[in-house]
Amino acid sequence: MWAFAALDVLAWIFGLLMQWRTQMFHIEVAMIVLGSFLAGLVLGTSVRCRVCGERVVATLFHHRPRSQFIDELRLLNECPVCGDPGDGSNPKSW
Repeated sequence: MWAFAALDVLAWIFGLLMQWRTQMFHIEVAMIVLGSFLAGLVLGTSVRCRVCGERVVATLFHHRPRSQFIDELRLLNECPVCGDPGDGSNPKSW
């Protein structure tokens, strides 16, 4: 997750440097790259399990194949670490 974020920032900086002192400056492209960086950073760090405190999206990203990450995230019903479903039915969360 952090490597993706770093790559995104480098792409944004490279894009700005390539457009420096030229007549063509595409602020839309720069904002899309910066927005995707911020979205990945916020999503990866802010979604936490309330029982074990693990970052759910970042853990899923690190421990699952990259080709299946989106499908696994879409079908996620419980914490990948402790198995808490998040609906308050787990006695560990009481």
